[in-house]
Amino acid sequence: MADAQLKPRQLKYQGSIHTYMMEFRALNHFAQATEEGLREKIDLTMPDRIPNMQFNQNPDDPLDNEAFLQATYQAGLQVQKKKALKQAKEAMRRMGPSS
Repeated sequence: MADAQLKPRQLKYQGSIHTYMMEFRALNHFAQATEEGLREKIDLTMPDRIPNMQFNQNPDDPLDNEAFLQATYQAGLQVQKKKALKQAKEAMRRMGPSS
């Protein structure tokens, strides 16, 4: 059981919120983290920009685990969209003005 508790903490966000959440849910199935433990495991394994986005989108803490997971997922999607937009803008700048 200790091994099951450790694995969600070892999970790291690698740029895809979808992949992260699928892996987290699979690992947490065995670890059975709930409430504060679940939230802490997610918040500590994510880059700061995702919890920050979640807090900005949901100033009131979601009441249950599923609402928290959904809010985190939505925040992750927004962070990924912002990153993709930034990369597209940088690529356009590197290309220079179009004729």
